[in-house]
Formats: sequence, structure tokens, C-alpha cells
Amino acid sequence: MTAKVIVSLKKEGDRLYVVIKDNGIGFDTTIAGKNGIGLRNIASRAELYNGSMQIVSSPGKGCEMTVLFDMTVLQATDAAERYV
Repeated sequence: MTAKVIVSLKKEGDRLYVVIKDNGIGFDTTIAGKNGIGLRNIASRAELYNGSMQIVSSPGKGCEMTVLFDMTVLQATDAAERYV
């Protein structure tokens, strides 16, 4: 059971990092996401903005997910949506 979750945001230049880390039970990243859509959905959303997702986890070791977004793409998309 997860007792602690840390969510952090960090901006470096034109990159925005969203990091979610917990001390839960962890999971095997080689089989996670095969049947569900949650992790695949996060990865595909990141890719829409020239970003990526990385997961570091193993059974008994908790989980750390880092999602990277390209701020220039986010800003361009936001500006374009204002004129639609």
C-alpha cells in the first residue's frame, strides 16, 4: 500500500517535467500496461506535445514516473486553440 506520493514540476528551458513518485508496492514495467489503457494514454498524450514518459519501478520498490513536455509545442497549441 502506498503511504507517500510526491508530485513535482520542474521547468528547464523549453521543457516541463512532471514527476510522480511513490513508495508503494511497485510493479514489473515489462508487463505493466499490456491490458489497460492508463499508461498508454499518458504516453500518447505526452507524445502529442513532442514529449515522452519514463517509468522506473520494480516489485517492492515503489514507482517513479517522469513525463516530459515540450513547452514550445504546448504554447503553440494553446495559442492556436484560442483562435478556433
